[in-house]
Amino acid sequence: MLSDASVTSRRNAIDALGVTGGEDIATALAPCLSDNDEWTCRNTALALLRLGPDAAPVQNSIVAALASENRYVSAKAVQTLKRLGTQSAQQALLDYLFTARWCPKTSAASSF
Repeated sequence: MLSDASVTSRRNAIDALGVTGGEDIATALAPCLSDNDEWTCRNTALALLRLGPDAAPVQNSIVAALASENRYVSAKAVQTLKRLGTQSAQQALLDYLFTARWCPKTSAASSF
């Protein structure tokens, strides 16, 4: 159902799988982080957050989701990395946060 043509089916499958747990579930969900449907991506990010440490096998996909244009997907990715608690997840999280603190509107022409 994760690759069904129906957006509603994909979203519902993601929601259901996100509460069941397991590393295999995380592996199945990870590709949905880049779905064409915004809400499917958001549901996937939330599902992976719910999986917590079971999402560790897809840490690279979660790190990639930090760059999502959707603020909810990137925020859930931040929370998921925090919950993973591994040294590599914490390092990826810190790297992201140190970069994110810089305002994109600040430049040499407009420093304030």
